[in-house]
Amino acid sequence: MLRRSGFVVIAALATVGAISVQQFFFGAQKVGHFRDAEGRRTYVEAYEQAMSALPSPTATLDVTTRFGSVRVYEWSSPETEDSAPVVLVPGRSSGVPMWTENLTDFLPHRRVLAFDSLGDAGLSVQSVPLTSFGDQATWIDDALDELAAEPVHIVGHSFGGAIAATYARRFPDRVRSLTLLEPVFTFAYPSARMMAWTMVSSLPLLPEPGATPPSARSAGPSSIRTTTWQR
Repeated sequence: MLRRSGFVVIAALATVGAISVQQFFFGAQKVGHFRDAEGRRTYVEAYEQAMSALPSPTATLDVTTRFGSVRVYEWSSPETEDSAPVVLVPGRSSGVPMWTENLTDFLPHRRVLAFDSLGDAGLSVQSVPLTSFGDQATWIDDALDELAAEPVHIVGHSFGGAIAATYARRFPDRVRSLTLLEPVFTFAYPSARMMAWTMVSSLPLLPEPGATPPSARSAGPSSIRTTTWQR
């Protein structure tokens, strides 16, 4: 009886998760914002602490696009300032601080531009709803119109990988190479079951093993996928 009740609870939570995923990706679009000033203050403190672990940028810019103001950090040196830049598009809820481990490999060789994605974590300020990956690609192109005249090397992680892939498809002449790290919604869409379990696994009171999503239980380090395309 107890086991049956547990399955009922899990099924209900899975349904809630599936509905939440559907609303997130296909529901009414809104402009991202902080709920209140205190929440923003707390977030900015944590963000600045995370940024302190990165090399100091040579420039911090807020670039106007048709969907809002994009926070961009630039790293360059006399040796790299004329190179084709590497453009970093973060995964969802990550922002620029996620690139801590990668920057040291890029900086000796390339000028680097890193974005906080519009409508997501970070210090970019969205002003117009984003209704598709095409809109995401458009704000990147708007920003690069100001930041880079030549084609770029674009790198995207997870949700940012889907955005980067869309950008390369829509603006192929602006892309010198494309690198995708664990991209989602790019080569295929995950099953509804997987998306529902992912949502359920994020609930704070769910005990193990229910709190471990199927992807983590069935895939080890070899599940990390990197795809690179170069012109």
